[in-house]
Amino acid sequence: MSGTSTKTLNILANALARSVNKQKRDKKTRAGVLALAAPVPPDWWNGDTNFAGLVPREDQEKDMTILIAKWDNSALDNEIDTLLFQWRPLNSGNWQPAQNAISLPGPLDPSQFPMPLTLNKSNFATEGTFELRYQVTIDVGTTTDSDTATFIIDKTPPNNNQSPTAPTFPDPIVVSDGITQEYLTTNGGVLIEIPIYQDQRLGDSLQIYVHNAGTSPTNPIYEGEMDGNRQIKIPSAAFAGLRDGLIYVSYRLVDKVGNLGGGSNNATAGLFIEPLPDVLAAPTVPIIKGDNVLNLDDVLLGTSSLVEIEPYKNALEGDTVVLTWGTATHKVRHVVSDVLDKIVLNVGYENTLAPAYGAATGVLPTTVSYVVERGNKTFPSDTATIDVDFFVPGPENPDRPDPINVNLPRVKVRGTGANPEDDVLNEDDAGLPVEVTVDLYAPIGPDEEMILYWAAVENDVGTFSPVQGTPGDPYTFTVPWDRIKDLPSGIAVPVFYTVGRADGTGNVESCVPTLVDVSAALPIKLSEPEFPDAGVASDGSLILNCTSFIGPDQLVNVRIPPNTLLKGGETLSFEWQCYTDKLGQSPAGTLQEFDKLITADQAANGFEFTVRPFADYIVPVGRNGSVTLKYVSDTTPPMQGEVLIRAAAQDAAGVCTPNPRVGLRSGGCGC
Repeated sequence: MSGTSTKTLNILANALARSVNKQKRDKKTRAGVLALAAPVPPDWWNGDTNFAGLVPREDQEKDMTILIAKWDNSALDNEIDTLLFQWRPLNSGNWQPAQNAISLPGPLDPSQFPMPLTLNKSNFATEGTFELRYQVTIDVGTTTDSDTATFIIDKTPPNNNQSPTAPTFPDPIVVSDGITQEYLTTNGGVLIEIPIYQDQRLGDSLQIYVHNAGTSPTNPIYEGEMDGNRQIKIPSAAFAGLRDGLIYVSYRLVDKVGNLGGGSNNATAGLFIEPLPDVLAAPTVPIIKGDNVLNLDDVLLGTSSLVEIEPYKNALEGDTVVLTWGTATHKVRHVVSDVLDKIVLNVGYENTLAPAYGAATGVLPTTVSYVVERGNKTFPSDTATIDVDFFVPGPENPDRPDPINVNLPRVKVRGTGANPEDDVLNEDDAGLPVEVTVDLYAPIGPDEEMILYWAAVENDVGTFSPVQGTPGDPYTFTVPWDRIKDLPSGIAVPVFYTVGRADGTGNVESCVPTLVDVSAALPIKLSEPEFPDAGVASDGSLILNCTSFIGPDQLVNVRIPPNTLLKGGETLSFEWQCYTDKLGQSPAGTLQEFDKLITADQAANGFEFTVRPFADYIVPVGRNGSVTLKYVSDTTPPMQGEVLIRAAAQDAAGVCTPNPRVGLRSGGCGC
């Protein structure tokens, strides 16, 4: 037993002596033979009989040293006593050897006693009450049992290892007003009371923790037993370093053995050491436009920064700002992380704005306010009143505030040429009115209007105001050709309408656009041709005049700017037409036509060329006419660029004479 300290052996020997003397006094016999003294386990509690045999938690993981007293009728010379150390769970019928039997030749040496024996820790891996004894078999073959000793292995924490109920605050002032510096100074701390828990036993103690909300408890601020009233005072120092606001108080039960139970539920209280929030100005909604009404366009700009709150006096990190918008039951919460920063709140449309507006059909004054929560106290702000208008005529929009309403009927576009098609404008539709038909939406309210748009919201091409008729009946917008002829072309030009109030106020929504192929009737626009040598007429307009024609052949320089719609490899077909009037309405001379195959560089950077002869390209315009230059690509669909420029083939003396300037620009003759 070299691993057992002298101090431990002395303690065990004293315990053994007390046990042997007691047994002798009691004169206990078994079948007329004096019983052997019981084995003696360690005395862990200094003789306190309330805890006799109870093994401390840390010793449950160690081998146990047991002492055996020398028995009176021990072996003589040439005799051998055999010692067998045994153990068993209480009330079990079977004793089990704790170690191998020990042969002890006589006479026994008194210095070997009390004899230390080892009970391996594996024998009490589970909890319960256990018995110990030993047997001595003497040389004549008789076996005598010792009295028994018991020990207890308890591995179950108090309250049956369940989290206990939260502590309470006996003083109602703590619950109602919170913990202030004045309260701590006056009372020296804060009392808590521990509720009754299951299987409470003598020797139970507890650990108490105090911490802020959002943090985890670390070291206990108190360890010990509670008084007869089940109360403990948390000292004032325990609150030092905690952040003002909500604090949590919890505890863990510890039994005499040292089994540590789980954390209790938290008791909460407010801690108010610092100055309280003061002067809470009303919130603002800066996203509102110049009409001072919050509408769906404002919401689309972004609800993530809808409401702003200025920093308030005595703010603390950890304060919670709770916004109330109108009658909304879903409140917006924000935890303050920087007391100097403006607070910006995200107020959701679906969960807050729309429910607060409800079924209103016009401007609804809506109150907006907030409170600052610190601990269990709230501090209200001033209230702002915001005018809100989310009403939109027409059917319910499942995607609101998205301005496209899938429940609005879509339009159907048809030309009025010889062979009209749905949502296609053919070449024979060019120059003629276009019919856009739509089934009227439901419900139709008073003073509503429909505005028809072509290609973009900048191009309104028809209005129906006020909307009248029966929902579901067709209504046709007739769009003059001049309203769309200069608008963008392509195979997917969007055509749609909006529904709103006839006075132009409030919100509008549009139908899903119908994509129309207008490429055959309205070629896609290419860059407008330019004339680098154009002069300026007396009215400030550009003009091809006598100073514009270069060299002895009186060439005309033309520049085609870059065209991102072209990639290179296309053939461009050019048409040059002279007119005798400035507006290009009286053709003169012969239409001049030529083609150019362009490169990728020319498409990306533009290119120049010259046209001639002067007699065919300029002379027909006369004294004060004009020229159109048009070019069309061979792509599908075709793309077109065009320009009209004033032109004059004469000056005061007659037909222009050759310009003294000579030389050609790069590009050569295009004709």
